Amino acid sequence: MDGNNPALRSHVSHFQGQQLWTAPVDPEPAEKNQSCSNKVFGHLSHSHARETRSCHTNQYQEERCGTSRSSEVPVVMQDPEAVRANDPGMQDLHLECDIQQRMALLEEAESHWACGDGEMAMDAMDAMFKKDCDLLRLFAMVAAKAEGADEEGVDEGEEAEKMAVGSGGAASSSASKGPKKKKGAVDVGHLANWRSKASQIPAGQAGFIVAIFSIGCILTSFPPISSFFLDELGRRSSILLGGVIFLAGCALQALSQSMIVFLLGRLVTGTSIGLLSNVVPLYQAEMAPAELRGTLTSMYNMMITTGIFVAALLDEFLVDIDGGWRTAILLQTIPAMVILACMPFLPRSPRWLVQQGRVEEAKATLHTLRGDSYAEEKIVEELNEIVEEYKLECNNATGSWKEVFTGRVFTLVCIGAWLQMLQQLVGMNAFMYFGPRVFKNLGFDANLFQTLANAVNMVFTLPALYFIEYTGRRSLFVFGALGMSISTITLGLLGIYGTVGSGFGDILKPKSPWIGDVMACMVLTFIACFASTWGPTVWVYCAEIFPLRHRARCVGVSTMTNWIGNFLIAQFTPVLLSSIGFGTFLLFGIFCLNALVLGWWLPETSGVPLEQMGLLFDRRLGTDDADVVNLRPEKDNVASYGSTKAA
Repeated sequence: MDGNNPALRSHVSHFQGQQLWTAPVDPEPAEKNQSCSNKVFGHLSHSHARETRSCHTNQYQEERCGTSRSSEVPVVMQDPEAVRANDPGMQDLHLECDIQQRMALLEEAESHWACGDGEMAMDAMDAMFKKDCDLLRLFAMVAAKAEGADEEGVDEGEEAEKMAVGSGGAASSSASKGPKKKKGAVDVGHLANWRSKASQIPAGQAGFIVAIFSIGCILTSFPPISSFFLDELGRRSSILLGGVIFLAGCALQALSQSMIVFLLGRLVTGTSIGLLSNVVPLYQAEMAPAELRGTLTSMYNMMITTGIFVAALLDEFLVDIDGGWRTAILLQTIPAMVILACMPFLPRSPRWLVQQGRVEEAKATLHTLRGDSYAEEKIVEELNEIVEEYKLECNNATGSWKEVFTGRVFTLVCIGAWLQMLQQLVGMNAFMYFGPRVFKNLGFDANLFQTLANAVNMVFTLPALYFIEYTGRRSLFVFGALGMSISTITLGLLGIYGTVGSGFGDILKPKSPWIGDVMACMVLTFIACFASTWGPTVWVYCAEIFPLRHRARCVGVSTMTNWIGNFLIAQFTPVLLSSIGFGTFLLFGIFCLNALVLGWWLPETSGVPLEQMGLLFDRRLGTDDADVVNLRPEKDNVASYGSTKAA
């Protein structure tokens, strides 16, 4: 056979170019032996795929390689000389894959085929394919030593066939029937070899997977939507609706067989949380007595931090289990079902009932909430205060959307919206969403340290339940913002000047161990300061400062702003970390300083009844001469849960 045969030259050149097998390139099939070659390659590519797959899937078994198979490894095509240089113990193996032997076997096969002896041609080609298998096994073994990688979630038969046939070959359906890894549901939420940096997804894509949840939150916290549910359906019914939507979103995620369905599930779940984040703090604030309103409303944030911590603990056990992420999502349905089971037995908000003209029901609700130990006249006094304030609002306003964006109401909306935006821009959720990446760069175990951070977040929310009433909202705003400012600025400066490397990749390490320890302490200090101050206090403050007639709309505006900030943090934090590294935390520090200034200016609302918030802010803004100095009752002189007069 002519050594200038283009089919043979194509085959040999592909082999020398580190591709084990491709169907030969034959641009001008004019010669007879060239045509025969095409028939051989077209017919035998199936056999080659089967043989190669069998070799690959058994490459570590003792009967083929003399070692027990411990893991599945990617097939990395390397130069044979480089392979032998990397592992001298394999120097003799390359003799079995000698190119001259392969050329002789190929020539023999074509000769038999040209003479019509297909069986002999097949035998010759099978012998050549066995040489290919030896080389394939060699490459895989070297790749295992060089990378230490375990390529999970990839079908071995398909991968071997892909490497064997290459871009120019075609595999038939019969070739895909080799040994395969048994599959269940498509694991759309699990990265193959996710611990390896090679498995990291692009920063923008990672941000979108996180941020699409926030998009759902923005949709239902959009004021016309959220206010419709809160005002028309009521607070209690809106919570029930949010629970049902949450279950639907969890089901879509846990049962998803494609990334599109998974993302749709996150979007649906986000719509549930967007609605619930509007209504739950509002419901708690309207049900609670003035002197306990901060503590009881803070329970909303306490439960959130507890849920985050429990999720982090579960992640430690489920993260390495196939389909563990599905289990984690399904476990989220437990609290949702508890809410759906218990919520029908809780009373409606007395202030919503007054808003609907159902005054007698509101009175009965106050009796239930305040208990039988309080005199009838005190309950009537609280009810009358609610009714009179609502009537005054109705006489001075038509209830149009225009009023939300004019006058004192608009000022309150701006305060609430900026509080919610700052709660995000100070950077807390950057640690929650992308904390493992930050901690990994500090030299800590990412998952373990993230669990510790979540534990700090939960534990330090507990003091807020006490201090939010004992010292007031304003002091928590000020001292919390001061602590966060120090933490973020210190972290940013140490990250920039106390680390070696560039960017924010795995090569970025602290110059000395103590720098890494201090940076880790700054992370935990920031989380502790946020959890005990700005975390719960912002939700309390925004649930209590708006007038009843426009309360649902105003809360909708401020809450939507929070979720917009959440989206910005989720989407752009990985981009910022990749571009400016620890400079990201200096940016967060600027917003923390802004929060410090705002917290210093805000009036104290602790102990002030909801119906007198307007007078309190009129005094702060200098728009009213009313004497509101003694609006806040002394803790030792509170006459009743609802009374605004000292005993």
